Amino acid sequence: MEDKYSVTLSCHDKVGNGFCHFRHDAHYQGGCQMKKSIVVCLVGIMLLSFAAIGAAQVSEQPMDLKPWLEADIDWKQFEGESISVLALPHAYTLRLKPFVPLFEELTGMYVGYEMIGESEMRRKRQIDLASKSGLYDVVAIGLTYVGEAHAGGWLADLLPLINNPTLTDPAWYKYDDIGQTFKDMLTREGALLALPIGPSAPIFWYRKDLFDKYGIAVPDTYEDVITMKETLQKALDDDGVKGVYAFTTRAMRGAGRNTWTTAACIRAYGGQFFDESWNAVFNSPEAVQAMDVYKNMITGYGSPPGSEALGFYEIVDMFAAGQLASMIAGVDHIVFINDPEKSQVADKWEADLIPKGPAARMTSPWAWSLGINSSSRKQEAAWLFLQWASSQPTME
Repeated sequence: MEDKYSVTLSCHDKVGNGFCHFRHDAHYQGGCQMKKSIVVCLVGIMLLSFAAIGAAQVSEQPMDLKPWLEADIDWKQFEGESISVLALPHAYTLRLKPFVPLFEELTGMYVGYEMIGESEMRRKRQIDLASKSGLYDVVAIGLTYVGEAHAGGWLADLLPLINNPTLTDPAWYKYDDIGQTFKDMLTREGALLALPIGPSAPIFWYRKDLFDKYGIAVPDTYEDVITMKETLQKALDDDGVKGVYAFTTRAMRGAGRNTWTTAACIRAYGGQFFDESWNAVFNSPEAVQAMDVYKNMITGYGSPPGSEALGFYEIVDMFAAGQLASMIAGVDHIVFINDPEKSQVADKWEADLIPKGPAARMTSPWAWSLGINSSSRKQEAAWLFLQWASSQPTME
């Protein structure tokens, strides 16, 4: 249906300053303008749990381990062990890092917690997993890389660890509360290869103050974005506003760079990457039309110079710095955009549905996840970390 925009996200029932864990299914049916409160509705309780990321600190007071000690397992069973975690600077992993000492106190284990940029993280993960060296015990992985990891036998099946009563208290951990949609996405041939941690979906972000000032309507279609971009840029130029560009979205080449948003556009025009027999069809008339429109959105008048080489980090930074009037970007970026200490537009933005095409309004659901290296010699110890990191008390 034309205006149906469905994102399946879920979180623990109780939410504080923690993290999303994909609990229960929530669907948003579009057609209305998304104010800030509606953005929260779209992504579920996730955004509330990310709100305090910038202020995350470990308390100087003695840590109260009671919520975790209620689990009927021996947290100290691997005392003295060391495990290594490879992550990227995402809302979830940034928020988690200051609390790693709590896990160390709880278990008597040491955690090497490495956070590096996405491209470098992916390269190091690929080398470690493919070489089966087992340098990292826990690794961050996105949905699109799970198939490759399964084909290579790179990730351990988590189900035997979850079903081991010496490692997991099912009544405490509540594994069944995790949304089935994302468990299915992370499962191959009956093996659960990772747990979903950081959800996202692309939406249209815009500077409400500028749109209101110049009488600009929120674009409903991708073609509307092009018209909006040119109209708004002319208004900014005529008004003498310097250093502010009307629109862009990610276009940087490379795995995981531009495909997230281009895929949504291609599907919105009725195109696909493969047909049901896995024949490549991304050169279909529908896909070609979509890419022509996408190219016109990110280049030309109203787009920042060199926009074809921008990734989501650069785009979000520009928007938060007041250099970009609108963008298509992940909903999880609210963590930075709405932080008045880091963003110049914290009180000036609003958001709406991703634009639609002739065929539909399509999204690209995503989830950063954590898995355990199949070559790790400390898989059970690594599971204690993953269980702790994704448990309800940690998220709260």
